[in-house]
Formats: sequence, C-alpha cells, structure tokens
Amino acid sequence: PSTCSPTSSSSRALEYSHVCKYACSEEVPELQDMGGPVEGGFSVAFDPLDGSSIVDTNFTVGTIFGVWPGDKLTGVTGGDQVAAAMGIYGPRTTFVVALKDCPGTHEFLLLDEGKWQHVKDTTTIGEGKMFSPGNLRATFDNPDYDKLVNYYVKEKYTLRYTGGMVPDVNQIIVKEKGI
Repeated sequence: PSTCSPTSSSSRALEYSHVCKYACSEEVPELQDMGGPVEGGFSVAFDPLDGSSIVDTNFTVGTIFGVWPGDKLTGVTGGDQVAAAMGIYGPRTTFVVALKDCPGTHEFLLLDEGKWQHVKDTTTIGEGKMFSPGNLRATFDNPDYDKLVNYYVKEKYTLRYTGGMVPDVNQIIVKEKGI
C-alpha cells in the first residue's frame, strides 16, 4: 500500500503505541508484528475503511476494530475482547466504543470545533422488526442461513443493508433494535 493508505497509517499508529504486539486488517490479513510486548500488550484486528466499495455512492462508511489481550488473534472470541470500536463517517462523524468492564456501547459525536461530545450509551438492543444480514451470498452455501433470512422476510422484517457493516451495525445500536 502507499504511504497514505489507511492501512499503513493505522499500522504505523499501532506500532508507535508500543503496546500492540500483533495487528491484522482486512487489507493485510496476515499477522504484522507491531513490536509491542506479549505480556501486558494487545493484538488488534481492524478494517480501516469498512464500506470502501460504497464510497462512490456517498453512503456512510467507517472504521472498525477489536482489541484482544496478548499475542493472539486466532482462536479468540468476541467475548475475549477488551475493547471494540467503530468510527462512523457520514452526515455526522461519531465514534462508538465498547470496553470489557464498562457495560454497553458509548457514542461520541465530533463537534464542529473539533471536540468530542458524549451523546449516548446503549446497554440493550431489542429485537424490533429490522434486520441487517451480512454476506447474503452465503445463503447459497449455508441452508440454515438461507432459512433464517427467509424467515425474516416472511415475517415482514424490514431489510436494512447498505453494503457496509459499520453503518448497518451503527444503525442497530443507535435505534436500539434490530438483528
């Protein structure tokens, strides 16, 4: 990647943090050694520009990352994370963060003067009648997934799918309902 790409600037920031042991991204899925410690350090998986295929349509896009303790990014679960966050770039620029020992998600809004304002905590997500399935092509290979998607359609759930995971997940968090 060029020196101005989101992946290289994200990787440099993780390297300069001195606490990141390994990182990998959607663009570079192999573990990259960031030089941080194993003991007391963290490993990060991220997508620096989720929704890059919808930039030309002017849809909301974002950045998403998960942080795990130590030097492992395989064989770990979401429950093992110590932090996860999304930056959402649309009509508003927001940042949603979840921390292991702080229940729920916490949304911050970037104000015109460059300061961040806490605007919302979300501690529960109700089912609602909105669904945002990812990778619908997988319905051809996974009969159970096909059955699930068809169930939501048959039950008249509203489909919300932008082509970007960050905007779809953000909508569910902000609206506090959906699947």
